[in-house]
Amino acid sequence: MPAPRTDAPQADPDGHLEAEEEALLYDYYGLSYGAGPAVDVSPGTNAGDDAMTRSEEELQVGTRQR
Repeated sequence: MPAPRTDAPQADPDGHLEAEEEALLYDYYGLSYGAGPAVDVSPGTNAGDDAMTRSEEELQVGTRQR
């Protein structure tokens, strides 16, 4: 079994990813990188059909005597 690679580009998981860093990641994983239009997925924006909607629900559970 080959040794795991340790030369992957580093990126802050909670930080902003610059275009150059994104291109390095695409190249590292063998994907084609196109400089197409960026999609703004900031809160409060509509990112189109490829957007993922996150929602949260709260459930209050208890017991009572009858």
